Amino acid sequence: MDYTTPSQLRNQIEEFQDTLNKLSPYDIIKITLNASAAAYYEAPSKAEPIDIQNARINKLREILGELFPAADIKSDMMTGKSFPEALGLVLKFVANLAMKGQSDIYFQPLTSFSYADGQQMLTVTGIILEHNETLIFLNKTNIDLWELSNINWNKPRRIDVPDLTIKERLCIDALLPNTEAKEIQNYLNFLFDKNENRSLEMLKMYVLFYRQSPYFSRIII
Repeated sequence: MDYTTPSQLRNQIEEFQDTLNKLSPYDIIKITLNASAAAYYEAPSKAEPIDIQNARINKLREILGELFPAADIKSDMMTGKSFPEALGLVLKFVANLAMKGQSDIYFQPLTSFSYADGQQMLTVTGIILEHNETLIFLNKTNIDLWELSNINWNKPRRIDVPDLTIKERLCIDALLPNTEAKEIQNYLNFLFDKNENRSLEMLKMYVLFYRQSPYFSRIII
């Protein structure tokens, strides 16, 4: 389920809920939502941060109505960085509502990521399990041991890799997988961000995802 339009969030969440009600054990569902806070409420240029956060949470409450988990979402989540966490809590709330009438099965989250694709997005993947199958599923898949899994509705993992030139990527890839990000940054002798710690975090993220990171090049047809 891949959505991009923030104005239709309520319909998107309801479709997610309806789909969950139709799934059977071991069915897998993945949903992607627009998680750009500014897409739901673009703040005036001179507005105070607290006013922006309050306006955004009120807007989200207005859009979602009774599907808004008021007990879980706080105004300090209404920032660009934390907004995916808020939407993740909305999905958790709705998933629990959908499973409420089904005592034998539940929705088990598997992964949760936020990333920039023009705008910030949130993607959550989960599976329908029978309650007595949880340990069997975890033992067979070992997904709880996978560093990229998110089986407890924790904060989404942010995917924020640097934009690399072909030369930079070839240089870094030649040092992997046996070189730590800090050592690579020292070897490169330049930063991907003016903040050294953020640059290192971006490089760590690339090291984690470099095998899955797309590779683009110009070709002649």
